[in-house]
Formats: sequence, structure tokens, C-alpha cells
Amino acid sequence: MSIYSFPVLKMTGIIQFIRDSKLSISEEDIKNCDPAAVRRFFEAFFEVILDISKDDLTQPALSGLSALQHPNLHESSVPELAFFRTSKKLLEACGVDDFTWRDIQKPTLKRLRYLLSAIINFSKFKEERKVHFDQYLKTTVPSPSHVLRSLTYLDTLQDNLLRTKQQVEDENVALRRQLEELQSKQAAEAPALQVVIDECAAMEVDIGVLNTRQSVLQPEVKALKAQVAQLNDDIVPITFIRMN
Repeated sequence: MSIYSFPVLKMTGIIQFIRDSKLSISEEDIKNCDPAAVRRFFEAFFEVILDISKDDLTQPALSGLSALQHPNLHESSVPELAFFRTSKKLLEACGVDDFTWRDIQKPTLKRLRYLLSAIINFSKFKEERKVHFDQYLKTTVPSPSHVLRSLTYLDTLQDNLLRTKQQVEDENVALRRQLEELQSKQAAEAPALQVVIDECAAMEVDIGVLNTRQSVLQPEVKALKAQVAQLNDDIVPITFIRMN
């Protein structure tokens, strides 16, 4: 049973792939379902698909033997178990989830074609993805010369920013000094300013008093103006009579 579908290759396609991959497996080995040839095929793709080398495969097995009470009795079974587990992991990665011991020890030609097709299809798919990914990196990852130019530009930009920052800080210090001088001058002139303010306040009081007096005297002034006008009117006839 497969997790996802893939085409089962013809024998000619499988043999051609084996030749192109330069694996030490003959066409007769495949047709005869030779277990040793099957093992060599699986081992060749442990590293291609799972990134597990043959040395990596044997290391856990050897370390596991030391934990057993009679390690000499398990010198063959422990490595076999490690090989089976890795093979099962390999086939699961390729979309096969029903891998068993029989697929290693006594595979049928039909079953072997199915398993090899799964591995071959997945390895080709992975290689194609790798090519696309490498092309993507070439188009997106900048070249060393571009990185160097960018770093040079950033260094120049940083220097300019540092100079600008220093200028701003110097101007800030100068402005603070001017502000302190103005504040000191203002503090020194504060008493004289207060005297002027007090004098202005006193003058405002005097002006208020004068305005009050003016408002009181205004009716009298108006009455006097009326009397003067009346006297002027009285004087005109008298002057006219004398002239005649």
C-alpha cells in the first residue's frame, strides 16, 4: 500500500536507472530478486534520501550491542534490525507504508519492481526539487561582490550617520548653552523687570483715579461750556448795538 501514488516502472527503466547510478547490481540480480542486491540498492539510497551513510547505520548497532548481556549472540541480529528499520523508513519516505521483512529476504519480482519504482521516483523528484532550489538560491542569494558592495555602502552610510549625529549633538550643546545664558540673563534682569511691572501697576492705579475724576468733572465742564456759549450769545447783541 502506498501513501501517495507513483508510476511502477518497467524493468528497462529500472535497469537503466541502475546503470546511470553506477550501482553494482546487474539485470540478473533484479530479475532473480537477489536479497543481497536488494540490500545494496537500499543502502545506496539511505544516504541519497535519508542522509544516512553506511557508517551511520552501523554505529547505533555497535553501540547497542554493548548494552546487551550477551552481545556476541546478537552480533548479526542487531545490525539486521537496524537495516530493516532504516529500510522501512526509506520506503515510508518514498510513499510505501507496508514494508516488511519479506521484502528484504524473499521479495517477488512484482513487489521488487514496486519498491524500486517508489525509491527511483522519489529520488528523481528530490533531485528535481534540489535543482530548482539551487536555481532559486542563485537568483535570490546575492553574489560575494554584491555583498561586498552592500557592506561598503553600509559602512559609508554608517559613517555619514555618525557625522550627522555628532553635528546634531554639537548643535544641541550650543543651543543648551545659549538657553542657559538667556535664563541667567533673565534671572539677573528679573528684579528690574519687577520694578517696571510695579511702576506700571501704580500708573494704572493713578490713571484709574484720574479717569474717575474726569467722569465726575465732566458734567461740570459741560455746564461751564453751556454758560460760556450763553454768554457768547448775550455779548453779540450788545456789541452790535454799540457799533450802531
